[in-house]
Amino acid sequence: MRAARVTIEKNYGMVSSLFYICCKKESNKLAKKNPVAIEQLRVCHLLTNCYICLNGDQAGSVNTFNISPPLLEDYLEL
Repeated sequence: MRAARVTIEKNYGMVSSLFYICCKKESNKLAKKNPVAIEQLRVCHLLTNCYICLNGDQAGSVNTFNISPPLLEDYLEL
């Protein structure tokens, strides 16, 4: 369980490093001031997942879970 938690925390850290809105201290209280903040955070996570599909997983889930990210076309299949 520890390895899974560390991998997930690294992915959340990647979201914060890629998108400034996610790393502000006020972002935890953002939903009270800005009703669309939750939607913005969801888009940040979606774009981070697309980034991982294109550039590979920096958090190490390939080594932890023995899987690789899907192709972007497969991930965004509608």
